[in-house]
Amino acid sequence: DSITWVEVDTNNVKWVGTRNGLYSFYNNAWTIYNMSNSNIPSNRIDKFKIAYDNTIWFLNHNNGFIKFKNKIKKIKNKRAYKLNFFIQF
Repeated sequence: DSITWVEVDTNNVKWVGTRNGLYSFYNNAWTIYNMSNSNIPSNRIDKFKIAYDNTIWFLNHNNGFIKFKNKIKKIKNKRAYKLNFFIQF
């Protein structure tokens, strides 16, 4: 698997973006979120940003902005330039 991005949230959870999904590492255990076990719309995670409330925002070239907290939510009708004050890749 190819690592594309790494971030750490305020709970010290390590988040790793890959071409095969989004991984988290916490308490010495890995969890993967991908199309086969969640409603994530694509396994390809290139870049993402973690907000102050530990919400993960990532951009998918086919689906636009994706919000990940306890579940994936597609944010419709948003463009990168409208949110680039928050997400700086």
